[in-house]
Amino acid sequence: MDTSTKQFKFSYTNQKLLINLVVICMPIFVIGMLGGLFSYFSFIIAFGIPILIYLLNKRKLTKIGEATIDEDSVIFKLDDETKTVVFNDFLWYKVLNYDGSTILKLVTKSKEKLKITANDNFCDAFAFERFCDELQNCLESYKGLHPDSSIIRKKTIYERKWTLPMLIFMTLSVLFVLYYGYTKDRNSPVIYTSIGILIAMWFAYFRVLSKIRS
Repeated sequence: MDTSTKQFKFSYTNQKLLINLVVICMPIFVIGMLGGLFSYFSFIIAFGIPILIYLLNKRKLTKIGEATIDEDSVIFKLDDETKTVVFNDFLWYKVLNYDGSTILKLVTKSKEKLKITANDNFCDAFAFERFCDELQNCLESYKGLHPDSSIIRKKTIYERKWTLPMLIFMTLSVLFVLYYGYTKDRNSPVIYTSIGILIAMWFAYFRVLSKIRS
């Protein structure tokens, strides 16, 4: 094997099945909620049946993939399909790292698209994140050695200039609503959900920032 060749094995999420399960479970959840949250039977319908469907399909939500990176191409082996993409054929790519989730998107000059997602809720996303980091490093090195290369790395939302001001504004808004609700004794559970979402967004922002600086 060429010393410049790097092989990776990772698990990733079966997005097609996941979407199908969401489509199936969402109406069941809504019907259960319409039946009345305080009804024991409605509670079973709204939460029990979707959880059971998830547990029955949990193993199917995880797939195993392999990838090989050499000095000018990457080979994907996914779901009994092998796809080779030469670096010079890349039009653009994007790697998104969120809390427990890594997504790779790429488009070739011939408009072929590839999207792979690994989510900690369904599989071990760490190995796929390592592969994406290495692929990104190899692509950037290739661009350095080939100045005429037209590969574009698209920025994630957390790399945009307006992201930090937006996060600050959202945080101040939530704090104001929280304080107002506290003084009026009218805080809604929704505000605590918003706080949880904001914390996750701040965590993702600093994680991306740390990767850029390193």
